[in-house]
Amino acid sequence: MNSDSDSASASDSDSGIAKSRKWPFTAARSTASECSDLLAALLATNAFDEISDADDLQAVEDQIERRGFVDRGRTRGGLVFWLYPTGLYGPYHDLEGGAVERHGILVTVEAGVEVKEFMSELRNRLTKNGVYHGPKDGITHEHFAASK
Repeated sequence: MNSDSDSASASDSDSGIAKSRKWPFTAARSTASECSDLLAALLATNAFDEISDADDLQAVEDQIERRGFVDRGRTRGGLVFWLYPTGLYGPYHDLEGGAVERHGILVTVEAGVEVKEFMSELRNRLTKNGVYHGPKDGITHEHFAASK
């Protein structure tokens, strides 16, 4: 049986937003080299929404808000979606000669995450040396935990 300190909390009855949870939820992050088989298996289900990184990730924020996942600036529940580079759709595309190029990020977001903070951090994670690189060059996973 889990103790109160390591189990997931119930929803906050006043706000309808789930309270933040402790590990492992705050530590999940992976690259294709660490768990390529798992990421490939998850993506093969075609069960995730796919969102383009268009317009400096504005499409991500629009989709989250349009689908009703935001309440008072925070995510109402957990989210999972595939972020792909604009123009390349989905987690891979076939190249001439039969090769496959993989690209994109499986994004997981806990309930209760501040949307502005999440969007800022997502942009930061996709920027290196001041240059936006987007979800290219392989497949990865990025997790966003709710702050306490």
